[in-house]
Amino acid sequence: MANVVNLDRVSKAYPNAVLLDAVSLGLDEADRVGVVGLNGAGKTTLLRLIAGEDNPDEGRVTHRRDLRVATLPQALDLPAQATVRQVVVGDAWQPARFAAEHEWAGDAAVRTVLDGLGLHRLGLDSAVGPMSGGERRRVALAALLVRASDVLVLDEPTNHLDLAGVRWLADHLARRRGALVVVTHDRWFLDAVCTTTWEVGGGSAAVIVGKPDFTKPVPVRLHSSCLTGDVFGSSRCDCGDQLRLALTRLNEEGGGVILYLEQEGRGLGLANKMRAYALQDEGLDTVDANTTLGFDDDERDYGIAARMLQILKCSRILLLTNNPAKLDGLTKSGIEIAARVPLEAPINPHNKRYLTAKAARSGHQLFGLKPLAAEKS
Repeated sequence: MANVVNLDRVSKAYPNAVLLDAVSLGLDEADRVGVVGLNGAGKTTLLRLIAGEDNPDEGRVTHRRDLRVATLPQALDLPAQATVRQVVVGDAWQPARFAAEHEWAGDAAVRTVLDGLGLHRLGLDSAVGPMSGGERRRVALAALLVRASDVLVLDEPTNHLDLAGVRWLADHLARRRGALVVVTHDRWFLDAVCTTTWEVGGGSAAVIVGKPDFTKPVPVRLHSSCLTGDVFGSSRCDCGDQLRLALTRLNEEGGGVILYLEQEGRGLGLANKMRAYALQDEGLDTVDANTTLGFDDDERDYGIAARMLQILKCSRILLLTNNPAKLDGLTKSGIEIAARVPLEAPINPHNKRYLTAKAARSGHQLFGLKPLAAEKS
């Protein structure tokens, strides 16, 4: 599978808030993603960036060539004089889907959408202007569903739908081809149509892999963003390898959560991380490089991770980590660690010195390096 949309260190701010801070995400051509988070956290902003309806302040959003994106926004602007028929199958809101009425009237898929959303009861020749907000929303949703798209972006599609309508929409989307990104507060709908969840808040994101059982300890990986390792595949750290290994482990377990935390370079930020790299090239290890720059060995704060887990109602976890500081930070924030699951990535000539310093000086539990660390001490 190939990504059809990529966000590369995207930031977006408004006068009263920074909603997205250096977020990197990729959307696969078959992904089914639910976007969740507190009100005002940036969910709608993320959707607009994915759809190409807004530009980031920093970073890049790239689309596959000739990508067809269909979007249901929260705020609709349908032509008041247009009829239901003109909006749904004509060109009053979207590009015309059919050249003549007999084409869509004989299309079973179109009739299914019209019936499923109850548009015949509204009247196909009724003007949309006098309709209620919920009725106009159903008309707009139908216009998107009768058209083919590579990415379907839906912002609160279940609002104003009755129970039967919600169930019909879930069944329709489950059978629809293409990528789906949806914001919804309806947990049943989210579970029914999505296989991955992105948690938006504070510049960090939660990715729910598969369908974890939240009644049991949930496998969780806290992963600090690493542009050099995660994106560019640098071999001088183990970050990219650990991220990929965590995804594999979570899939093997049937599901879990990756908290992708915006804490580049152990919380120093990318620029200071590059300065630390320069000092390491001169002979300092990772700990001495950070402290020489005036920082602690590790500046990360795991409080935001604990808050994200609490939002997900995930208070008892299996933590995939080698770092005792993560266990300590989450425990102090009220998260129960049922067990630690080691996550040791491959050792290579480029990262061996870095990993040795983490084990010998920061207490990381890397058993493959313990003999070397003991000799060094």
